[in-house]
Amino acid sequence: VGTWLMYSTVHQSAWLLMLMAAERAMSTSFHRLHFFCTRRFVYVLVAMVVAVSLVINAHLLYGFEVLGSENGTRKTCSPGKGYESFYMSTWPWLDLLFRFLAPFSVMVVSCVMILRQLKNAKRAKKTLEDVTWVKRSLSYATLALSISFEFMVLTLPVCLINAIAINWKEDPQSKAQLYLARTLGDMLVGVNSSLHPYLFFLSGLHFRKLLKHYARRQKKVVSATDEAMSSGPVQTGRTMVEETSVSRKGGLSLERCQTTDLSLHTIGEAWLE
Repeated sequence: VGTWLMYSTVHQSAWLLMLMAAERAMSTSFHRLHFFCTRRFVYVLVAMVVAVSLVINAHLLYGFEVLGSENGTRKTCSPGKGYESFYMSTWPWLDLLFRFLAPFSVMVVSCVMILRQLKNAKRAKKTLEDVTWVKRSLSYATLALSISFEFMVLTLPVCLINAIAINWKEDPQSKAQLYLARTLGDMLVGVNSSLHPYLFFLSGLHFRKLLKHYARRQKKVVSATDEAMSSGPVQTGRTMVEETSVSRKGGLSLERCQTTDLSLHTIGEAWLE
């Protein structure tokens, strides 16, 4: 089950990146696409990606068997006799297709489409709307290119290692080298998944604006707290009074306090006058 979930989540991550790159390319080429790409459509698409990845990797659930060693002292979970040939010879190449070749091809095509639209936009007459669209498309292109390059560097090694592992030598030293190579490849895959949120935040204009907005708010809160602590107990108990009507009994006139920063002591004096 662990191997099945591992392969499924890795494929889901690659396919979601592929769909995101395709959506950005289509949105720059067809400006009315956002009318069709609704939230419900996105939910359905993500659910389909999850379901298809689970079905494609379902062979891992029934292909493995618990096999014992020759002397019967140890048991291992290994591919069964009828499944071993497929798992060792065919599945690594299918994994290379699902995990790397198909997503990377779509990412490259998406980058080319975005760059072509940017090139055509520079030739056209530049209006304020065109300049805004070019900036947004340039942000999309930067994001797609950075993700494609990072995806290629961090995903391709483990796919190639799994594909050529069947031709690896059987001596202990070669097996140790293969184990080390696979471990390093799996670490790169983990780094690949960890870098995606940071790339989205740093390359997306909207994400950068949100990050700056929250950073400024946090800075204001910290500075206000430091100022309140340094002012001492004299200025505690301040309140905000925009417009307060003070009435007196006995037919006296009304007075309005239109100050924005009054202490409790000042309000008390207003009542006594």
